[in-house]
Amino acid sequence: MGLEAVALGITQITAVVAMGVFLWQVFSRRFDKVDADMNARFGQVDSRFDKLEAKVEDLAKDHQSLARELSEFRGEMRGRLDALPPIE
Repeated sequence: MGLEAVALGITQITAVVAMGVFLWQVFSRRFDKVDADMNARFGQVDSRFDKLEAKVEDLAKDHQSLARELSEFRGEMRGRLDALPPIE
């Protein structure tokens, strides 16, 4: 009777270990695929941010040149308005 209990216990332990190894392999493959997919998506997001960063830099350059032109225009207008006689 004792030998039958031990044999039954060993069978159950072996089945649990075999199922654990099987599930480990299945989930390992699954997580590797998910990891590769996430890395690809992060790569796409990084490239989008790089494109946006380049566009923002171009806009900053345009903003600086427009601010400079506006400042020059303001100076010219002040010079012209200061030359006019005061209105009475």
